[in-house]
Amino acid sequence: MKKIAIILVAAMLACMMTACGGEEKVHDFAVEDLAKDLRENIEYEDELTQSRDAVFYMIYGVDESLVKSQCSYFSTNATTEEISVVECVDKDAAETVKKAFEERVESQKNTFESYAPQEVDRLDKALITVMGNYVVLCVTSDVDRAMYVIDNY
Repeated sequence: MKKIAIILVAAMLACMMTACGGEEKVHDFAVEDLAKDLRENIEYEDELTQSRDAVFYMIYGVDESLVKSQCSYFSTNATTEEISVVECVDKDAAETVKKAFEERVESQKNTFESYAPQEVDRLDKALITVMGNYVVLCVTSDVDRAMYVIDNY
């Protein structure tokens, strides 16, 4: 009888864990909030200033029709530090923006390797993550802290 009870309890627990495991977390936040938290809760070597929309689209080469909203901060001097948080119109658009972020990081590596090679290490660790329709790029020396901040969204 004990064996049957143990088997039933184990089966119930397995079913409960399976039912919960398949759900995808729904993200809904203001891009400005996450970008600001990344800027204020991570120590950067340089001052980061918020960019205008036109600068974002020019730098990343992203089509405006893919983006609902975005917030970006860029280094004011010669570092590669930057933050971009984008809410896209759908998951396909998010993948396109992710690719644009990856291309930006590669381009920055090529640019900085000749005159500021220490910046390439930071770019090698660049954090690019997709959360549903949101895409985040954070180029920082403190990737662990950036991941912690992002995980709270």
